[in-house]
This record gives sequence, C-alpha cells and structure tokens, in this order.
Amino acid sequence: MRLVKLTHVLRISIFGIAFASIPAAVTAQNIVTPAAMIKTYCVSCHSGQAPAGRLSLDRLDADRPSEVPETWERIVRQLRARTMPPMAAPRPDSKTYESTIVALTSSLDRAATTTAPLNDTELALRLAKLIWNGEPDEELRDAAVQGTLHQAQALQAQVRRMLSNIRSSALVTEFFDTWLQLDQLATTKPDSTLFPEFDDELRGNFKRETELFVESQLREDRNPVDLWIANYTFLNERLARHYGIANVAGPEYRRVTWPGPERAGLLAQGSILTLTSRAYIAYPVDIPTTSPAMRAKWILTRFLGVNPPTPLPNIPPKDFPFEKHSPLVKQSRGFPATPCVTCHQSFFPLSYGLENFDVLGRWRSDYGSDPIDASGVMVDGTTFSGPVELRRALLERRDAFRSTMAERLMAYRIGGKTAANEPTPASRMPAVRAALREAEARGDSWSSLIAAIVTK
Repeated sequence: MRLVKLTHVLRISIFGIAFASIPAAVTAQNIVTPAAMIKTYCVSCHSGQAPAGRLSLDRLDADRPSEVPETWERIVRQLRARTMPPMAAPRPDSKTYESTIVALTSSLDRAATTTAPLNDTELALRLAKLIWNGEPDEELRDAAVQGTLHQAQALQAQVRRMLSNIRSSALVTEFFDTWLQLDQLATTKPDSTLFPEFDDELRGNFKRETELFVESQLREDRNPVDLWIANYTFLNERLARHYGIANVAGPEYRRVTWPGPERAGLLAQGSILTLTSRAYIAYPVDIPTTSPAMRAKWILTRFLGVNPPTPLPNIPPKDFPFEKHSPLVKQSRGFPATPCVTCHQSFFPLSYGLENFDVLGRWRSDYGSDPIDASGVMVDGTTFSGPVELRRALLERRDAFRSTMAERLMAYRIGGKTAANEPTPASRMPAVRAALREAEARGDSWSSLIAAIVTK
C-alpha cells in the first residue's frame, strides 16, 4: 500500500512554495542525519497536509532510502543541484548538503545488487557499440583475445584510441545530437518575415558547428566540463558573418578562438540558442523575443540534471496573455504573484544570463529602446550578470553536471539513442556513481568516464 501511495506522488515536483521558518536553536551542527535535515528544512512544506502538487516527504523514511530508491534518487539530484529548498527559504550549509548526499547515496549503494563482470569479448562489443555504434576493429578484438581489457589502463587506452578515430563521430550523431536536442533543429522554423536570414543553410551551419565542437572535445579527450568553458568553435564564412567574426572566408569549417569569453562553450552557440527560443511579438514592444522558459529548462535539464517544477493545477489557461504581463524587457520577472512566480522564479533566472543572445544567437546590447538586463539570481541566492558569470555560477555545481553526464551515458549504453534523454533507472544509479569515482581517479576525461561506464 505504501508503494502505491508513493507512486502517486512521484509525478509531482519537489520544488516547493516557501518553507516555514526554522527555529533559531536549529543549526547545521546538530543536523547530522538525512532524516534530521529533511525534517528541519523540508517537511514543514512537503507534508501530508501540504496542498496537492507537492511531494509528502514526511511519508518517507530517510534512514531507509532503498525502500523507495526512485524517489530518493530524485531527491539526491535536487540536493546536488542545490535546487531545493526553493528561493528565499532557509537552506542548509554546504557541509550539511554534502553529508546528506553522501549518507543517502551510501545507503542506496549498499542496497544495490551486483552484476556479474563481463568477459573481454563482451567488453569489446559494448565499447564498439557505445563509441562507434558498430563492431570492434581488429585491434580491439586482439586486445579482447589477449585478455587485456580488464586492465584499467589498457581499457582506457583503447577508449582513447577509439575516440581519436573518425568513427567516433557516431557517438556525436547517435548520443549528443539527441541529448543536446540538435535533432530538433530540423523542425525549428522561425517566422520568415521576422527572420529572413534563417534558412536551411544557416540551420545546417548551426548543427555542424556544435557537432564539430563536441567531436573535438572527444578526440582531444578533454574533461567533460570543458563542454561549457572551451573558448573556441568551428566556423565557416556564412556562420562567422552571422556572429560578426571577421577574416573567415570560404565554406570550409575551421577552428576559431573567440575574441572574448562571452561565447565560450555550448551555451553561446547558435544551435542551442535558436532551438531554445520562441519567436513571438512581445507586448508592448513590437519586435521578436526569446523564451526564458525554454532556455532555462534546457540548462536545468542538461547541466543540473533536474526537471522544472510540475505546473500546479490552478495555472491559468493556455490562452492567458502572459506577454501582456511580462514583456521581455523585464525578462518575465513581472509574472502575477499567483500562481506563476513561485515556481518560475526557481528556474527562469537561469536564462537571464543569456539575454544578450537573440533568437538566432547573435549578440545584442539592447532590446528595442531598453538595454538588456542579463542579471539573475539562482535558487540559493548566487547572483550573476551575463553569460560569463552564469557559467561561473553553474560550474560551482559541476558535480551535478558530472552526475548528469554519467547518468545519460549510462542510459544510452543500456537503451540506445532513444534513451539518451531518459533518467537512468534507480537500480543503475549505484553503478553510475561507481563509474564517476573511477573516472575521477583516472583523470576525469572522456576516456576515463567511458571506460568506467562500459564496465558497469
């Protein structure tokens, strides 16, 4: 019966409305268990008496998370991303966050079942499928016959060799295109009257830029975090002209270092900025604008690894004229207090740091007659202004991205292309954490992460 009740509440978000204040006598020093932390910071809002639409944490036993691992894995993600408790609510300090995450994951890992180790032939097949979406080559088959793939250094060396091979582009097209949503560019169609410069050529340029960038990260065996901070890209003449970069001629793509830090990494590439925009006329300014919700959700799910709050039952109808209440010049900060702002303020600001990029990813300094305000604040109070500071704030939560990346790769290894954006089953999360520990011990590179993933 307990499991049936929990299944019902799993569908809703664990973002809450403002938590009750914490008694002055309660300090981080005397919160020593997950149960105490949850009771202190969460249950006052997330209880059986709370309004519909919120997870009832008082029904869960924080000392026995393995009883409902799916729920606790979701809670761990929120804690790691620092997206819970919500904005303006009392929050644990970093030590309490970390000790709670360690206690919960350790308990979940102890309860996990182990799987039989693979033999070398199975490892070779799994490795070739993940990186090349194909069969092992002669060198990989020879390594399997010799039994060297169970040696960690030899396995990682094979991964590094395979990533440097042109066949690793399959990992980009099969996994990254789906995970980054590049496959959705084909159906992205900004209004031709508003954006006459957007055509199939530019659409293809955007996609190829990001694919070449990711391929270079893999082949150079970078740290996965470099996806967000590398200060270079790949441009041809058409794309360079679109971005306002001089001295790039011809249709061939070449590696170009950005003149400044604003465009470093994925968050400033035209592909991401376009597919996370929505072209519409904002009231009262008669020019097209971007969508804070779409960009914020993309950052939330791809970097922090959590979903945005589930809409509450009392949201306005779909035809509610939001644009008349929240013109982009104020960046959707003027939503009516009820029922929008409580949930939206928990993730909308993630997009504000990107407002200098228009719908097609071009740099802008103003919006109509108003200067761009690219400042924002994260749920925990961290402030930023512009893309450089936004990246810096996100990288303070790099452990959330590392876990997200490992989880998505594990889901892809198990389920293929269609699983690239699906959460890894809770039963496999202990293996994801084990892979992350191994990858970190061996250099925290793509080769160390993939080598660890294929053995789990």
